[in-house]
Amino acid sequence: MGRCASPARRLDVSPGRTGHIVGVMKWEAMLSGHVFDLEDLPLYFDTDPHVLAEGERYWLISSAFDQMQDVVQVQEASRVVVARINGAMRLEDSGFEGVHLSGRYRNETGEHVVVGAGTAVGRAKAGMVTVAGGTPSPRPPGPREYVQLSGTDLAAADVLRIISKGDLDWYDLYKIFEIVREDIGGERVMTAKGWAVASDLSAFRVSANHPGVSGQSARHARQNPGTPKHTMTIGRGRAFIAHLVRSWMTLRLSPPGNPPPIQDP
Repeated sequence: MGRCASPARRLDVSPGRTGHIVGVMKWEAMLSGHVFDLEDLPLYFDTDPHVLAEGERYWLISSAFDQMQDVVQVQEASRVVVARINGAMRLEDSGFEGVHLSGRYRNETGEHVVVGAGTAVGRAKAGMVTVAGGTPSPRPPGPREYVQLSGTDLAAADVLRIISKGDLDWYDLYKIFEIVREDIGGERVMTAKGWAVASDLSAFRVSANHPGVSGQSARHARQNPGTPKHTMTIGRGRAFIAHLVRSWMTLRLSPPGNPPPIQDP
């Protein structure tokens, strides 16, 4: 049995430990997955949500668990937070396979086990951007900020939920496209902000919808005959939407009156 949390516990931030001091967090949920995916989480999530590394164990701590008394409630809340984390990490790194709930939870009374939790194995490795001398360089908004935004922004939460599925198909990609397009005010705004060019928008739409381009994976069974001028593969479609979402998230996170710089695809 692992260490039990106390009601007034403060996280250890001694050398070799990842994280910042945070407030009281009663419940913790243990995560599972490949070590390459797990070990990067404390680098991105060191506030709220917070991922605490304890040897080979990784614990998710979130204010979403505050005041909860029932482990089943914690499990349901944990699923939402984990889905957002997976979505944010996959947006940051397409090789991220995802982490899962192990079924183990703990509070000041000890550890609690909920049967039926799934596990998965994946391999991905992301690194911190550094400059000469090893000092981390300033970075644009990333997974931590995306997850925090999703806590108060329904559109961002919907996007991360869809991305968390992994291996997105044309249906998934177009749902995300529609969310961003509606929120930003149309495709003309996307091009005006430098997020996309008209030919890429056309290629995405026709590839997602036209069975003559994407076969049975297309969103529609019948379209006008003819060969479209601009098309893209599903892989290119995923990269296109990821770039679009990162640009959109950066805008949502920018202070009023301080527009973000244009991001390279």
